[in-house]
Amino acid sequence: MSKETKTFHWRVGTDYFDGDDAPNPIRRLLGEDLINTNDYGAINVEPEIDGFDIFVSEVKPELWNYFEEERNAQGEFDYED
Repeated sequence: MSKETKTFHWRVGTDYFDGDDAPNPIRRLLGEDLINTNDYGAINVEPEIDGFDIFVSEVKPELWNYFEEERNAQGEFDYED
């Protein structure tokens, strides 16, 4: 990882989903927003009792505004180990 990328995190509550989403809630959660896998490293979705914690790592600068403004996500710079 480099300091030129960020990892973003946000939480989505279970009330975000309705009955139609039950078969594939993650698809709705991410939608078509993250189709270009060249713009980020990985997506981790951690289910919690009251929702999902979403982590998108190694996000390139082109998407930082999207995550901050559209997803209201918190971002932290990635640093090399």
